[in-house]
Amino acid sequence: MRCQHGARYEGKSDEQLMVEFYGCDNEAFNELWECRWRSRMMRYVARKVSNPQDVEDILQDAGIKVFETKHRPSTRYDPHKGPLQPWLFRIVENALRDHFRSGHFGQEVLLSDLQAEIMEEEEEEVPDPLEFAADEIDIERIVIIRDAVRRLSEPSRTIVQQRFWGDLAIEEIAEELGMPLATVHRKLGKDLERLREMLS
Repeated sequence: MRCQHGARYEGKSDEQLMVEFYGCDNEAFNELWECRWRSRMMRYVARKVSNPQDVEDILQDAGIKVFETKHRPSTRYDPHKGPLQPWLFRIVENALRDHFRSGHFGQEVLLSDLQAEIMEEEEEEVPDPLEFAADEIDIERIVIIRDAVRRLSEPSRTIVQQRFWGDLAIEEIAEELGMPLATVHRKLGKDLERLREMLS
């Protein structure tokens, strides 16, 4: 998006723009979301979702969530609690999680993490989400791994999907499924071993 009003906000921080947006300046929101953050968020989401249309849908959903905080004071960004960036990324992550929970398993949220676990690749440092561009995705490998996960029985399939597609912590999975934490740990280890065997 070409930002015609950019000069108006030159020199103002992201945090200041959010405050102005909450003060009924909707152009401040456009400057912040569309001009300053959209391309960065797109790279971040594209890292985790393979379908370009899903990337757009997730960004739209996240943008709506940010905009709606204006009308929900309890959800608003508070500049006294820290910088804006982590707050924005939490909203995008929630939009990703909603995408997963809506049943779009085929879009492979966090599939790269699962593939690394299955193939026992060396752990790499996670790049700054503002710096990396979307990597090329091996579509054939995605399909193979997705199908293998779908062949797992329950609750194994749900545990793997929620851990890697949904990016839930093991503690969250245990709570959601009503299972002991140790059981989820043990089952996840066995499930990954089984996936390695299925894909070998």
